Amino acid sequence: MRTPRLVPIVGLVLLAAGPVSAQTPFQVEDVNPAGDGVLTDFFTSLGFGFGRPLGTDFVFQASDDGTDRELWISDGTEPGTFEILDLNPSGSSSPDVFFPLGNDRLLFRAIDENAGRELWVTDGTPGGTFLVDDLNPGAANSTPFFGAQLGSFVYFRATTADEGTELWKSDGTQAGTTLVKDIRPGTPNSTPNFLTTAAGRVFFQANDGSGTQVWMTQGNELDTVPIPDGPAGPVSGGSNLFTYNDEAYFRGDDGVDGSELWKTDGTTTVQVMDINPAGNSNVQSFAVIGGLLYFLANDGTAGQEMWRTDGTVTERVTDVWPGPFTGIFASQFCDVGGLVVFAGQDMNGNRELWVTDGTQDTETQILDIGPGNGVEFQSLRCAGGKVYFVGNDGVNGDEPWVSDGTPAGTVPLDDINMGAGDSVSFAPGFTEAGGLVYFPAEDGVNGVEPWAVAVDGGAPVPSVGPAGLVWLALALVAAARGGLYRSESA
Repeated sequence: MRTPRLVPIVGLVLLAAGPVSAQTPFQVEDVNPAGDGVLTDFFTSLGFGFGRPLGTDFVFQASDDGTDRELWISDGTEPGTFEILDLNPSGSSSPDVFFPLGNDRLLFRAIDENAGRELWVTDGTPGGTFLVDDLNPGAANSTPFFGAQLGSFVYFRATTADEGTELWKSDGTQAGTTLVKDIRPGTPNSTPNFLTTAAGRVFFQANDGSGTQVWMTQGNELDTVPIPDGPAGPVSGGSNLFTYNDEAYFRGDDGVDGSELWKTDGTTTVQVMDINPAGNSNVQSFAVIGGLLYFLANDGTAGQEMWRTDGTVTERVTDVWPGPFTGIFASQFCDVGGLVVFAGQDMNGNRELWVTDGTQDTETQILDIGPGNGVEFQSLRCAGGKVYFVGNDGVNGDEPWVSDGTPAGTVPLDDINMGAGDSVSFAPGFTEAGGLVYFPAEDGVNGVEPWAVAVDGGAPVPSVGPAGLVWLALALVAAARGGLYRSESA
């Protein structure tokens, strides 16, 4: 287990040899000197990143020996990056799916030596990190999956031997962690999913045995019920729930118009628009930009493209690949100075970065980054008014890039793994915390380790006692020279 330490620093400022932007990334810490210290997994592509902000710090999973994956925290400096607690002394605790509980704690799931994958909480300190409750007692897993917050509680799904996979809530204490309702009584699963908060309720998808639809709760068993029917009867489906203007928007099917865009406030349920009169529009990938709700949909004519609505007027925005083709895959839409930046696919099948001001059919490609697919569409993340993504220019491999929505401002952060080698995976989970964007990367020497870059393009200014003064001096030199800096521990 590593603990916080003050490290004497012998000052060398390294000048970057590859292409660099005004934002120069740096390796935060070589967590595992013998190999990979961090790695991404399936959950990065679901938007969880490979960690979460906690105040101005960053909490993540890491391993200092390549096998024992434990809970770590970083303030962006080497001395300020360390293991919080060895949750499972006899093996790997594999903490993941971090979710904020208020402003000063995170819920997550992990394995200890006496319980399976269960509910934990941390405030970033050893004393504030503990097992909340062994929901599925013994070695069995409850496998919590978050969630949405309403009041002081986070709502999530968990699995127990008696109730199956059902809706739970927790305030981070054992006494405050309870089953909300066994929606599908007995061991069958209702599998709550797509949780979101609106109109003083938590809305979610569930199946009580009669079919999948949207449910809602205010935290009690009696008020956990399906949403009201639509004009033609129950609305099934309920995937991709998202909050906009204090209403829950979702993909639903009333048995008349196919799978379309619906909304509910818990008292009425209405269809926003029958986008594809001849079939299913399959709405997904919601984002609020400029006060409007943007999303993907297929109207049967223009293929899967970007749409937007104010809740009343709904219109198509893009036609990146003209005709009934997929111009945009499931993607993150980013607000960059009021413009919408996204990954699009043109008529040649090339995936690049595009931008629109929301006016119909005025989208433009920002930059042809490389031959073929220059952008990994699952990698896009928004931070500090910019877009961070994985790009490949055909020369330097898969590397981290940043864009401000302009050609001149769309650049590689650096060629971290020099030459044609890849430094980042398809979905590295760029995550902002404390003015830094964290991501896992490999430089070809140290394995996959935590890296970061300052959102504003400047160097981070840590505060870790006397060592922090040395860091500050090096940071000022690095900023003046426009170079890469890092410390070497004694």
